This record gives sequence, structure tokens and C-alpha cells, in this order.
Amino acid sequence: MFAPPSVPPGFQGDAKGGVRYDPTDSGSRYILLMSILQPDNTKANILVVDDHQHNLHLLENFLTARGYRVRAALNGPSALSSVQTELPDLILLDVMMPGMSGYHVCERVKADEATRHIPIIFISALDDVSDKIQGFAVGGVDYITKPFQKDEVLARVETHLTLRRLHQQLESQNAQLHQEITTRQQAENALQQAHDELEIRIRNRTAELRHANARLEQEIEERKKTEQQLQEAFSEITRLKDRLEQENIYLQEEIKLEHNFEEIIGQSDLLDYSLYKIEKVAPTDTTVLILGETGTGKELFARAIHHASQRKNRPLIKVSCAALPAHLIESELFGHEKGAFTGAAARRIGRFELANDATLFLDEIGELPLELQAKLLRILQEGEFERLGSSQTITVDVRIIAATNRDLEQEICHGRFRQDLYYRLKVYDITIPPLRQRKEDIPLLVEAFVQHVSKKLGKHVERIPHATMTALQNYSWPGNVRELENLIEQAVINLHGSTLHVELPHSAQTPPVRNLTTPDIEPDRTLEEFERDYITHILRKTTWQVAGSGGAAQILGINPSTLRSRMQKLGIKKIL
Repeated sequence: MFAPPSVPPGFQGDAKGGVRYDPTDSGSRYILLMSILQPDNTKANILVVDDHQHNLHLLENFLTARGYRVRAALNGPSALSSVQTELPDLILLDVMMPGMSGYHVCERVKADEATRHIPIIFISALDDVSDKIQGFAVGGVDYITKPFQKDEVLARVETHLTLRRLHQQLESQNAQLHQEITTRQQAENALQQAHDELEIRIRNRTAELRHANARLEQEIEERKKTEQQLQEAFSEITRLKDRLEQENIYLQEEIKLEHNFEEIIGQSDLLDYSLYKIEKVAPTDTTVLILGETGTGKELFARAIHHASQRKNRPLIKVSCAALPAHLIESELFGHEKGAFTGAAARRIGRFELANDATLFLDEIGELPLELQAKLLRILQEGEFERLGSSQTITVDVRIIAATNRDLEQEICHGRFRQDLYYRLKVYDITIPPLRQRKEDIPLLVEAFVQHVSKKLGKHVERIPHATMTALQNYSWPGNVRELENLIEQAVINLHGSTLHVELPHSAQTPPVRNLTTPDIEPDRTLEEFERDYITHILRKTTWQVAGSGGAAQILGINPSTLRSRMQKLGIKKIL
């Protein structure tokens, strides 16, 4: 076949190398005319059929000189055989030939589906109109009378080759357009089917939600009635002093029923308010900042938020910002690639990536190095980060719960915590009351700890003296609930008989532990000075025992390595 022409202005090239006419171009008709008058039909394959050798040579010479590839045949059967061997782009066919006329050859070519598209130009000495009509009737596209002129033959050959080429391009474009229309119709049908199916699903889901809402409203109404009945029962129980144990059980059950936080024990108003705030924020994805002293159970409250959230089926990922050195906390949070730093022998996924679609608990957020606070702020704002040693950005959906025992506003004033990060974390803050402010919860906690430890150690406690319980309630509890749990475990270990006696760490000569609400705090002292004095006080109380049972780290509720780091930072040294 001949090579396709280059794309002229006013035309568009297609994917198969063809040319499409652009009717929107103002000069396209002129360009179309010029492309016909000046076609690029070189290398076209032309079959010349004539029973006169002289005519064959003549036609072959000037067609070859024009750049065409020419094949010759002396009779009809030879011509048909040549057509089957290699399809020509055009046939110059003599009419009067012995054995098989040109008209018969044309009919045979046009009868074959594979060759009927080949344009045939008759060349004959027959000049009668009827002969020409017969030539066109059997399928010819033109008729040249002998003797022929070179320029006439070349002009007509080029014209019909150009028309054939344009016809082929039109057929290709029509086929492509038909395919595009078919594809679009199929896509539209599929889209309409998907739309119909979606509408059905929406209607079904809407009906289910309406039914669920009606059922929920009924359950709410029943619960209101139940709560009213429980409140009446509570009023009656409070008047019966000899049913204190039953009252405690009832209150525990009421807390569990109302908040579903069975691991958090207590009945005080302060604790109840904290649980109320948890109940409000848990179903959302809002960032939560938990504030509270050491040992108040901030992690327990974080788990309660997670277990009541929509992410409860995914794990709660925990990171202690104080438990790792500054050069490792970044890798722990964001992960690293192999070879990112010395010792990075393999790629490691960070906690943020593990917590995707889950909840990440950042404990001791106040200990996070200042240089990492900017990366944390970016995740809170945009939900994306990069592993150490990688430029690929990772997008995550993580709910953040942060906790600290520090006064972050004071940390901001001292330049140790970013103000913008603080306000990003403090979208919803919950303050956990210290144990000394909810003394009414101490009997419930003591009973729960005694049952747990007794079962674990295989011991049996039948009685807790009233004086012991009063002493526990009057104690200031600098280590809060964690300290109470540790003291109860020590008491059960040292149990003689079935009566529990608890030895409190403070003697009559020991001054009370300072806290943020005691009146003897000097207003001009910094938080760092308070922290140094408090840690020194606990170390003296434990005779400078940092780790182990009854050590200062256990009382303070922090890791021993963290305590040693804080001692070094605050300049605390053992006094000989």
C-alpha cells in the first residue's frame, strides 16, 4: 500500500496515521482541493493490463518515472492471478483482449469482497458512448480512450488514487466514530444501571434507618423510664445505712450502665463529670487532650474514649513520649527506611502508620522534643508525613488522644512547647481529678483492688477496719490511684489473717505533699522548681531508691529511665 501523506493545516491526524478533514477551519475546503490536486501517491502499486506489449512498456515507463510501483499483465487470467498475489492500489485495464475482455476481468474483481474496493480505469480504443456506459456499469471508475496522452493518464491515476485514499480515511473515521458511539452507549447504559441500583440501595437504606431511628427512640424512652426508676431506688437506698455494700454495688452498676466504662471505678461528681465528657466526645473523631496528675489513670480514660468510638474495632496504638530518647522517638512515631541512619537495618513502619483508621494515644505529650512538635502539627493539620530517609508522602486517618501531667501553658511560656500545637491538641480537653479530690471513690477503689489482688495472690480478705479506710481517705495521695493500688497490693502480700491493714508511707512528722491546690505554694516559684522539690521529696522518702517495688519511679508512676533523665535535667543528686 502507498504511504499516508503528512497532515496539512486544516486537517487532524488520527491514531492510525490517517488524516481527518476539519470542517470548522475556514480554509479547509481550499486545502482539501489542493490535497486532491497535489496528492502524495508515490509508492502506490499499479497493475497495468494490456494485450499489446508496446502499450504496456509505454505505460510502465512513465508511471515508474512518476514514482509508482508498476506490475504488468498481458491478458485477463494473468491480471486476476496478479491481483490475488498482491492487491494493487489501482488497475489500468484494456477492454479488448483475447480470451477474457476487460469488462469480464472487472466483473470478476468487483465480485470478490477482498478486491472490490480497487479502482479500475479502462483504457480502450473503443470510443462509443455505449462502451463507456458498459465500463462504468461493470464497476469502472474512469474511461480513457486510445491513443492516450501521458499527462491525461497521470492526472486521472493520481485523481483516483487520491479519491481512494480519502475514501479509505473516511471509512476508517466512520468505523472509529461508530466504535466510539457504541462504547459511549455501553458506558451510558452501565451508568444508568448503576444509578438505578444505587437509588434502590438508598431507598432500602433509608427505610432501614427510619426503622432503626424508631426503635432507638423507643429504647431511649424505655431507658428514661428505667433511669427514673433507678433514681427512685437510689433515694431509698441512701436512707438505709446498713445497706452500704448494696449501695456501692448499685452505684457501680449505675456508672457502668450510664457510661459503659466498667474499668473506671468511682461515684464522685468530679469523676462523673469527666465520664460525661468522655461520653460526649468518644463517638467523634475530635482530638482530645487529657490533663491530670501522675497516677490518675489517663491511659485508662484514653482507652475508654477509644472503646466507645467508631474506631473501637481497630487497636489503640500507644506511644510514651517520655520513654524513648529524642533520637529514637521520631523513628518510633514516623518509621524509617532501610539505611536511613546508623543501625536502620530494615524498613520499619511507625506508630502513625500503624494507627491508620485507628486511635493513637500520645502519653506524656509534654515530653515531646520541640523539633518533633512541628511534624506532629503537620499531621494534625494535613494528615500526612514522610518516613525517615524517604521522600514519599504518606497520608493517614488517625484520631489523636494526647495526655500530660504538665502545665502546657507554662511550658509554652518557657519556650518548651509550641503554642500552635497546644491549640491543635486542645480541641476538647478532659481533666482527670486527683484522688485527693474524690475521696468518696476510695472505698470503691479499695474494694476493687483488694478483690483483684486477693484473687491473683490466692488470699482472702474478709474485713477492712473502719480506721484503715478513714486513714486511706485522709491521705493526700501524691501518686493518686496508682499509688493506692500499689499500697493495697503490698498490704495483701503482708496479710496476716483475714483483716487488711494498710501502712501509709507518711508518718506524723512528714509534711504534707505539695500540690497545685495547697495554700503554701509560693506564687513566684516556677513549675520546674516545684517538680524538682517534689521528686526530691519522693526520693528522700524512698531513701533514694529509683527503681523496683516501692521505688520513687513506681510512686511517681513513670519509667525509671524517665525519672533518671528528669533527675539529670533538674540537677537532682543524692545527698550523702
